[in-house]
Amino acid sequence: MIVEGVVLRIGEPNSNGWLIPEEEADGVIESLPSTPLTLSSKDHMNERVVGTVVDAWREGDRVVVRAEVSDTEVRDMMLRGELPRGWSINAKGDVSNGVARDIEIDTLTIVKNPAYKEAEFRMVENKEEIRDKSENKTENEKKKDFDIEIESYGLTVGYYDRESGKWIA
Repeated sequence: MIVEGVVLRIGEPNSNGWLIPEEEADGVIESLPSTPLTLSSKDHMNERVVGTVVDAWREGDRVVVRAEVSDTEVRDMMLRGELPRGWSINAKGDVSNGVARDIEIDTLTIVKNPAYKEAEFRMVENKEEIRDKSENKTENEKKKDFDIEIESYGLTVGYYDRESGKWIA
């Protein structure tokens, strides 16, 4: 499963009171790919690696990240809406007067209360992967995939089964 969203804002203080200045932006963005995606425990201890950051880029003052969730249990929990949609970077660096420099990112962690209020992800699909996987699937497998995709967006849909003459939700 692929997830994507804003992770931080350049030049804006987070809830911890520090910010990443403009001159550090490129280094932060370049360091994000290959960073482990983790799931935080309630006490932020024993974080579980559930995936990897695969891409990062800038949109204005926002840094956007795309990550692949490889842990099937966590993926299923996301599809059921059982996990928060926030995430925060865990990093080392020098913070002086509220400005972070020489940042080394350790992890991107799924959390309930992210350091930046808009640091949330959404589930996305890679069209090429869907097409490649779908070519060898039966109609029932394709329908199941569609149902899971619809469920992940919180929608309720159905279809009319001509054989049984019933509406299937």
